[in-house]
Amino acid sequence: MTGVNDPLHARALVFDDGETRLAIVVCDACMIGPDVLDAAKEQVSAKTGLPANRMLISATHSHAVPRVTHIGTGPLDDEYHEQLARKIAEAVILAEKNLAPAKIGFGSFNRPDLIRCRRFLCEPGSVGVNPFGEAGERIKSVSGKSSAVIEPAGPVDPQISILSVRHAGGKPLAALANFSVHYCGGYRRGIVSADYFYAQEALHLSKYPATERIKLQAIRLGDIGIAAAPCEVFAETGLAVKKQSPLSRTFTIELANGYGGYLPPAEQHELGGYETWPARSSFLEVEAEAKIRTELLSLLAQVAPASSFREVQALPAP
Repeated sequence: MTGVNDPLHARALVFDDGETRLAIVVCDACMIGPDVLDAAKEQVSAKTGLPANRMLISATHSHAVPRVTHIGTGPLDDEYHEQLARKIAEAVILAEKNLAPAKIGFGSFNRPDLIRCRRFLCEPGSVGVNPFGEAGERIKSVSGKSSAVIEPAGPVDPQISILSVRHAGGKPLAALANFSVHYCGGYRRGIVSADYFYAQEALHLSKYPATERIKLQAIRLGDIGIAAAPCEVFAETGLAVKKQSPLSRTFTIELANGYGGYLPPAEQHELGGYETWPARSSFLEVEAEAKIRTELLSLLAQVAPASSFREVQALPAP
């Protein structure tokens, strides 16, 4: 790190309808481990009484900011983790302290010109071997080369969803925007290294437990549904959740309440590519996407009022 292009923030919104209170926080971080977020939630609960399961905390996934997942293990890393947990908690506590009458609105529009699928389906035999020496993959992504690209390997979700919060008098207070695109910014490229990580990833994964508990969450604000997962979610999953949700206005927030790695649908696992290679960035089983998607829809059904259910066409499991 040679300098700061712009400051980092943890921005918090706290909602209270007189019966239920909840918080949503978006942090300028690449990813944040559940231990850091749990520590922040514990601090908020101790100060305000807000239950931990009523807090949704996510990361923007900018690659020019820290990865708070114990990739570094020195004293300074631990100190930063503690500081970040404290700063996140302070943001929620301040927002809770500043509660005031407000109105919520929702809007959405499409910008397909700003988005594309970064995974490309290629002709059989045109993609080189992956880092494990295995041949037969058909995906060219952020890593790998091919001389015969056919088409994008999956859909895109071009919808930009905006949750608007205004003071009771109409003055804008805050906005929560959601767009299914990999975050990127106009910052100056930093120092790079040729020490690529996959040989080490196998050693790290050998220390992982056989099963991993991850947190899924659903929140309802009026007739607006928000589904949250700690993974890097593919467009297929977000589109399926929107289509099958009992709430007519629904969007997903990824990298929320922890870090669960990439979440490729099963058919994307069959095609291979960077996002499917076993690593700390992709450590879930092949069937994980279907299970997580089903659970998110179940959680949305639990928070949706009976009067809001709508007819939906069930999508087949990928």
